[in-house]
Amino acid sequence: MDSILLKTFLEVSKTRHFGKAADNLFITHSAVGFRIRHLEEIVGTPLFHRQRNNLSLTPEGERLIPYAEGIITSWSMALQDVGISKEQSVLITIGGTSNIWDTFLQSQLSGLTTAIADISIRTEVNNQIQLVQGVISGSIDIGLVFDPPKSTELSVEEISEFELVLVSSIPGLTLTSLDPVDFVMVDWGTAFNIQQAKILPKVTTPILRTGQTYIAREFLRSKKAYAYLTTELIQSDLLENRLFDVADAPKVTKVIYAIFKKDSAKSDHIEEVVSQLRDPVIKSLA
Repeated sequence: MDSILLKTFLEVSKTRHFGKAADNLFITHSAVGFRIRHLEEIVGTPLFHRQRNNLSLTPEGERLIPYAEGIITSWSMALQDVGISKEQSVLITIGGTSNIWDTFLQSQLSGLTTAIADISIRTEVNNQIQLVQGVISGSIDIGLVFDPPKSTELSVEEISEFELVLVSSIPGLTLTSLDPVDFVMVDWGTAFNIQQAKILPKVTTPILRTGQTYIAREFLRSKKAYAYLTTELIQSDLLENRLFDVADAPKVTKVIYAIFKKDSAKSDHIEEVVSQLRDPVIKSLA
């Protein structure tokens, strides 16, 4: 399958006009028509309803869109992987959940590229299930998660740890005075969510669920609410009395784990990246 045909198909499906698609692709109108007809011959069915001044996708064309997008994305990733410069000989894909990027990974990228000169880094943001699947399939080299899976295919290493504290936008609250309807649930992993349910047994339905710490913090700043957030994130808010500790709520230490395939062809570079990612606190315990 020629990726050019799929790119042309996606452009026509977006513009719903052969002429506009031709302009955007810098080719002739007839070339667009030829490519679409050729693609229809390959898949064995019409992809567009062609009516005067009305071009629309057939049901088969609609179904082809996500496959075409996936193939183009995969091909682009393949070109990045095999086409990087000699100075950057290995592409390492690092994936993490949204709050792991907010809490830890974002601040590590500059140091990684400085410390390891012969790698190129690609990043992904996904939920834990997709991250684990990506590492097992090989599309992600290193996944950072809160709840490491039990798999004989994967290596697991502790990377970093941080402290979570329960804070509120209202001063002077205790666990017994918290209103269950004001709870903001930040996804810190399954194990913590179970622990959190024991700490806050009255909560049934959070007012907000999010996997992004900055969204939770901004919500607390603008509304009566409370949530478990990292000490580092809310330190300035505590000092400026914009957020307040729930005094008798337990603080919780969370650990970030790196997962990666044991038999990866990039094992040496993966282990070097993992070593660079590990916090000084974790390194001192090793």
